[in-house]
Order: sequence, then structure tokens, then C-alpha cells
Amino acid sequence: MALQATYPAYQESGLPWVPKVPQGWNVLRNGRLFAHRVQTGFPDLPILEVSLRTGVRVRDMENLKRKQVMSQKEKYKRAAKGDIAYNMMRMWQGALGPAPVDGLVSPAYVVVKPFQEANSAYYSYLFRTDAYMREVNKFSRGIVADRNRLYWDEFKQMPSLVPPRPEQDQIVAYLRAQDAHIARFIKAKRDLIGLLAEQKQTIIEGAVTQGLDSGTAKRDSGIDWIRRIPAHWETCKLKHIAAFNPSRSESAVLRLTDESVSFLPMECITTDGKLQNVESRRVAEVWEGYTYFRRNDVVMAKITPCFENGKGGLLDALPTDIGFGTTEFIVLRATARRVRPAFLAKLLSLKTFRVLGADAMTGAAGQQRVPVDFHRILTQGFHLKLTCPRSFKFDHWCALNFDRGR
Repeated sequence: MALQATYPAYQESGLPWVPKVPQGWNVLRNGRLFAHRVQTGFPDLPILEVSLRTGVRVRDMENLKRKQVMSQKEKYKRAAKGDIAYNMMRMWQGALGPAPVDGLVSPAYVVVKPFQEANSAYYSYLFRTDAYMREVNKFSRGIVADRNRLYWDEFKQMPSLVPPRPEQDQIVAYLRAQDAHIARFIKAKRDLIGLLAEQKQTIIEGAVTQGLDSGTAKRDSGIDWIRRIPAHWETCKLKHIAAFNPSRSESAVLRLTDESVSFLPMECITTDGKLQNVESRRVAEVWEGYTYFRRNDVVMAKITPCFENGKGGLLDALPTDIGFGTTEFIVLRATARRVRPAFLAKLLSLKTFRVLGADAMTGAAGQQRVPVDFHRILTQGFHLKLTCPRSFKFDHWCALNFDRGR
């Protein structure tokens, strides 16, 4: 929601990035609005972090993933509550914000103290606008563009807009209200997306394990995690319909060529099986040390939390005939004519199947993987069976809008 208010009169600003401003607003250099604060020797204050996404906040030192041994804290700069701290190298991207409490920032950051006529929250919003960040680039200096720094001496020379202080306060109050409104809207959307994803998974699970006709006669499946299936369906061990981690030797002829193939880090495949930002690498660079697969193979993550989240899917959209990827993939290839690769991919994406694998995981916290024994179950079929309908009616199932055209 944009601010729609108009002012009765406007005036020339003299600034190319905002030619006209409301009458009564001034333009001053930052050195008239802020003082440079360089205070050290406060080791008891909390550590603050400066983020592109969240601005300035207190660093969570209790989070083990981010815990650091802070030596020489007396050299860290003090930022008083309301001061603006910015990352010299990332100011042009918006790495700045007002300090929420008295705290310490890295010696590599700049801390500026607002004078009475400057609301630091207003200027934090202003400094993060696209137009102002482009100006920051012009005032920054360094050897190469992406290493440019905005030092205090250049920052204080930059011109900024100066509405009357009461108006700055009103703008901040308006923007904070809009932030809260948008945050509630985003949360509601995420909640809705979560419910729709759950509904989609329920539909898939029902279609894959129970068929499309609820009136079809059922029988006991003999499978712990799928108790009843349509009476005309059969069950078989997974090894009878899929090969596990097929050998790259089938493509050995390409090993010494200059051809490029698709490369998939874990982040290139989504939890709903879609490929994104697929990399291209030479065969010789990836032949050793990575997981091999072909188009229409099915990949499945084996490491937590990717396995539980359902990372993996059918590689029908792989840009090249063969590819390589992270060693955290398990690869399965449909080998029987009676099972389609897309159906196999849906079976392996079932929540009940992922729970079965998660229960078998081993390893240290945060690095658990589906164990070798579970892989053996997948390949040899020890106690694990999957439903394989003789007549899939797969095209009708595709009408549910999942995997149409595969």
C-alpha cells in the first residue's frame, strides 16, 4: 500500500534522484544531521549484527550454530540506542539500521549519532531506498566495485532530505504500521500455502495408495504403512521395479570428452520436485566424487532435514541426458515397464515413507542420514513393499493437476 497523500506545493530539491520535494523540506549534508561516534572499551555491552534483511539487532550468542568466541571486545565500537550503524562494504545494498539498544558493532562498521533534528528510523528508511543506495555507490571508493567502501568522510558529504522533525516522526509511524500490516498479510499467506501444500500431499497420498475410485473393493496389503489397497492391485519389492544408484560406467564414453552436463547441488531441487538454476559443468570436472544420474531417474535426499522435507523428485526436466549432483542424493531408476518413473517419484515422496526413513536415520544431530541398511532395504526389499497397480489409470490421476504431461 503506497502513501497517497499529496502536498499543496512542491519545490526543486537540486538532487537528480528526487527532483521535487514538498515545500518546507530541506536538503542537508549528512554531516549536518549526524556525528561520527567512535567509542571503544565497553566489553560488557551486547554484540549487535548488521543485516541486509533485518537491519541492526542483538546477535543471538546462545545459538550454537552462530556462537563465537569474541576476543578483544574492547576494540568493538559502541553504538548507543538510536544510533545508525552501517556496514561500509554493504551500505549500497542496505546493510544498516538504528541500534535497538546500546551495543557493540565490528570495528569495520561505521556508527553515526543523530542530531536532534534527525529521526534515525526515518533516515534508516531513506538510506535503504533504491535511489539513495545508488547515490551511496557514487560516494563509495575502493579498488573494485564490489569491494567499495563508504567511509565516514564520504558519508558526511552525501546530501539527504530533511522534512520537519514532526513530519519525520509521522512518516516513521505510518511505515511501521504498514510493516506490521504487511507482516500479518505475509503470515496469513504462508499459513494458507502451508494448508494447501498439506492438502496437495493428502490428495497425492490418497491417489497413489488408494486409487481414484473410493468404491473399489479393498484388501489387506501386508505392508505396515499402507494397510489396505485396491483388491486388483499387487504388491512387490522395490528391487523388482527400480535400480538403486545406477553405475556411471554406462556413460563412460563421455568421460574424456569436453561435453558439459547438468549439475545439481541440493539447493537446485525443490521440495516439490522442481528443478531450478541448474548448473552446467564439464564431464571431466564432475565424473569423480559426485552422484550420477540420467534424465527420468528419481532422486531423493538422504540427509536431514532435506529427506524429511521431501527434497527430490523426477528428473524429467534435466537439461542434458546425464547429470551429476551432490553425494547426498539417492538415485532410483524405474526398470519395470509396469511402473512409470513419475509414479515411483510420487511413492517416494509420501509422508508415510519419509517418516519410515527418518525413524531409521543415524548420525550426529543436524547431520543425520538415511543409513546404509535402509538403502539395502530399498534395493533388496527386506520387509519393504510398495503398491504397484497393474492398471495405473495414470492419465486420470494426472488430471489432479500434478505432473500433467509426464
